[in-house]
Amino acid sequence: MNEEKIVCFAGHRDEWRNVGIEEKLETAIEELILKGYTIFYDGGKGHFDGLCAGILLKLKKKYPYIKIYRVLSNYNHRAKEILNPNY
Repeated sequence: MNEEKIVCFAGHRDEWRNVGIEEKLETAIEELILKGYTIFYDGGKGHFDGLCAGILLKLKKKYPYIKIYRVLSNYNHRAKEILNPNY
């Protein structure tokens, strides 16, 4: 059985900047691709997710077989706010 390997990025706070992730992120993502991870989910909730998505789009030129999906994590919550202003 040939199982697909999946990675999910999610985060919208700024705390991650304090640990030096930004400088190492592209290398880490490319290493995941080389280890066989081909599906990437992006939370789309802020700078970290945007940074990951930008790196993935850049790497997709080199590895066209990878798939990138945006997860709409707060769709139902937002719909409740729109339908019920007192929510």
